[in-house]
Amino acid sequence: MSNYGNLNINRNKNRKGKKIIIALICIAVLMLAFIFYIGITVGSNSDKSNQIADAIQENTELKLKVNELNDQIAQMQEEIDSLHAELEAMPTIEPTLPSGSPAPSVSPTSPISPRIGVQ
Repeated sequence: MSNYGNLNINRNKNRKGKKIIIALICIAVLMLAFIFYIGITVGSNSDKSNQIADAIQENTELKLKVNELNDQIAQMQEEIDSLHAELEAMPTIEPTLPSGSPAPSVSPTSPISPRIGVQ
């Protein structure tokens, strides 16, 4: 009987060791599954990351184009301002009436009645 009791103690120790090993294996499997899931998730987003990179490149090109157009607008505005200044600096011609003859006046040749045919 004394040996039987020792077997139970050894068996309990083996059970505890087996439980710990099984728990460690389960944890390792779960960690590998989690890493695999993250790898699939990140790997499947390569198209998305390419789209994002293309969008960033297009955005940069558009910003450069906007800056160029703003420079052109500024140059055209300067040209408009200089043309306005030239136009304002030009002398204006004042209208002159011919001297000696008054402007002709318009006078009716016959009296006009508000009614037709009545004079």
